[in-house]
Amino acid sequence: MSDEKKPSRIKGMFKVVVGSFLGLCTGAIMMYANAIFDKVVKPPKPVANFAVGEVEGLTVSLQSMASGQSGWWDFGDGSPLEAYDPEKPLVTHTYTKPGSYRVGLSVRNFLNEENNRSISVDLSAPTTSPNILPPAIKGFKVEAISGTQAPATFRITGELENADEVIWRLGGKTEHLTAQPGPIEKYVQLDQPGQQHIVLTAFSKARKEPQVMVQTVEIQAQKQAVYTATLTVTDSTEKIEKIRRAETLAMRVRDGNGAATTGFQRTVAAPPNCTIQSIELDKSAKAVIRRESLKVEIAQDRKTAVVTGTWSTTGDALFREAGGSDVPLPLIVTEERVTRLSPRTSQMSGVLDAKQQIVIRTPPNPMPGVKRTATVDFGLLMPDGKRTSVASGPLDAAGNWTGKAKLGGKDYTIQARTVGGQVVVTFQ
Repeated sequence: MSDEKKPSRIKGMFKVVVGSFLGLCTGAIMMYANAIFDKVVKPPKPVANFAVGEVEGLTVSLQSMASGQSGWWDFGDGSPLEAYDPEKPLVTHTYTKPGSYRVGLSVRNFLNEENNRSISVDLSAPTTSPNILPPAIKGFKVEAISGTQAPATFRITGELENADEVIWRLGGKTEHLTAQPGPIEKYVQLDQPGQQHIVLTAFSKARKEPQVMVQTVEIQAQKQAVYTATLTVTDSTEKIEKIRRAETLAMRVRDGNGAATTGFQRTVAAPPNCTIQSIELDKSAKAVIRRESLKVEIAQDRKTAVVTGTWSTTGDALFREAGGSDVPLPLIVTEERVTRLSPRTSQMSGVLDAKQQIVIRTPPNPMPGVKRTATVDFGLLMPDGKRTSVASGPLDAAGNWTGKAKLGGKDYTIQARTVGGQVVVTFQ
């Protein structure tokens, strides 16, 4: 090889070495650049965290603790979505009518990573809209229905208005209950001889002055020990309502890579004490949503439902018709809500008569939809008012009960049967 060709070979080898070195450097630079981006430049994942704050009437304050660059608030009432502002920690919204609503928040960072959260807000009976009128107890009346000898049963009647809570003081017992406006009918048994007070106090959350009704009764002591029976009746009520509410969901038309999606899928959850009956698309839905494609699959327990569907167009046309990265999906959700009202408990008693039986008059038959349970307690009442229970048990569906007891060293069968609005207790 001539000396003239050596410099050119050396020059070529030098270019290969330098090129390889630069390639390695470039790869290292890109590797470390990606690491720096992930650790320093890349934003944290968005978190859609918020809580319900103060509720005043139908106005709800939402405390935002979310992180993200953009997003939407969905108040669940069909109103337009409100843009999420990371500089606005408190958001308020006023609803047009009472009901149960699903409030949702969707947030994203600038890499289009997304996080969602939704919670239920129950405004069916706004806690800040109590009775503004003073509570009233009208026609309060106490009458003895089994004499005034212990144990004595009294019937209390009247009418309750504008009250949120009531407290009953019946002799030495106290009951604190949620008020149920309307007629009052209550039966109470008083065992202790002497003066006993029957007191009803009604409260309204908006008014500080309660109304108090007091009736004093005189209970006569038995002159000798007697067998008695006490009937405890509990009426429990469930209020069932059909509710139609609006819920708007924000559906994305772009996936994580910016490409157009073909459709949507989202789970709708029922508020507490509610079950989903049906879901339909509201008439205000945009044309980009293909109505006939909407499918709703309700879970077996009816607590959730999966809503799916497709778009009526694709590609750039989809983006143009959507008018943004989200499409609001307005739904009408029909739900069934079950509310358990405070149970009403009545106690009645009777004393063994000359026919060797105890007759107790029962309260009037409950209204349809009211579940009634009753228990009977057979015992011995001493002249000083102390009572010893001998046997007790629940009445069956026919209003009957049978128990066993040992009295004076002998075995007895105690029976209770319901006949014509009365419970007759015998033992033999």
